[in-house]
Amino acid sequence: MSQPVSLRKTKHLAINQQQQRQRQQRDYYYPEQNNVNDPLLDRKIEDVASGLVPYYSNVLGKVALSNKENALTIISYINAMRTEANLSEN
Repeated sequence: MSQPVSLRKTKHLAINQQQQRQRQQRDYYYPEQNNVNDPLLDRKIEDVASGLVPYYSNVLGKVALSNKENALTIISYINAMRTEANLSEN
């Protein structure tokens, strides 16, 4: 037997509200995964990869597309290593 129309609408509405809350939570807790062009991030990648083989710039750019926070962490690490000692490609 099928459910009454009002019960189906209520369930559908509850599912839509739950999905909307999940999207809001995801956007709140993981804003770095909202892939937005960031010229400042691109500039940081260029600066940190200068003097290195272009491969590193490409890989860091791919990391930035998938997770901006991880890319910023890697950039900070490389900058710290450059401050402490001369960074080689290895």
